[in-house]
Amino acid sequence: MLPELGKAAGVRHLVDHRRPAVDLDARLRIFRLVSPGTVAFNELGRIETERSADPIEIDLGGQGGELARLFYGEASSAGTDAEVSHSLEAQLLKRWPRTLLTSEGRRLVSGYLSSWVDEQRGRGFARKDLPDAFYRLERLSNWAGQIGATGEYWRDAASPPWTAGILPFQFGASTADRARDRFHLDALRALRPELVGVPFAGASPTWDSTRVARLAHKSIDELARRLRVHAPGARGGTPQTDDYLRLHRALGDYVQQDLDVWRVLDRRRALRLVRRNPLTLHPRERQQVYRLSTVFHIVST
Repeated sequence: MLPELGKAAGVRHLVDHRRPAVDLDARLRIFRLVSPGTVAFNELGRIETERSADPIEIDLGGQGGELARLFYGEASSAGTDAEVSHSLEAQLLKRWPRTLLTSEGRRLVSGYLSSWVDEQRGRGFARKDLPDAFYRLERLSNWAGQIGATGEYWRDAASPPWTAGILPFQFGASTADRARDRFHLDALRALRPELVGVPFAGASPTWDSTRVARLAHKSIDELARRLRVHAPGARGGTPQTDDYLRLHRALGDYVQQDLDVWRVLDRRRALRLVRRNPLTLHPRERQQVYRLSTVFHIVST
């Protein structure tokens, strides 16, 4: 998408295909310094091991912009408190790939969400506001918000959507407009209207006028990915893939150990995951590899 964005915005750009030096051990050391353990290893790519030549590099990001969306929107239409907790659980523990939690692990998650909903209702939150409260008080405060710290080792990270002047516009829209990402559309129209027609590379908002074109791009990209990863002798070749393969190999050793975590993690599913060809795993399954690696790294250190 970079060429399309650059052409539409009239911005000259250069794509650097040089492969940077990879030092996974150095990134893991920094990761332990800046993360309290709630950020998964799939965020390792944010960490750089070499300082920028600039004395102070300011990194403007979009973190916090998710507040304008109904991230846990399905829970917004719940008619009872129990339906809110069930909806949150369903969105946290996706149907596929199947969760790696045991029945005991799921029971703990379910119990926590039910208690959390009761607590917030007791504090005066309206039922319709519970999804936003969960996003802000649980997701951002306890894990997602801390991802930003992984990029602050060498640079000063700033996020305009977090500013007090912008927050009312993100929360103040109607439920329908928030479900349609109306804030992001209006912001894009105001700042760079020529970019509205550029198709999205990933998940597309409902206002994307180039949805058909985007789906075509996505289908072609997915087909190329499958042909590439299933080809005989398919290998890595990028720093991110090499890190992933190393973590996958280490995970194979961890799952052989008798640890207390198997009370809440399903060992049989974890074994099936590490015995498969890591390059043929779906991106969602790769997320499970990263998250399991994070858990075992914390346990072992």
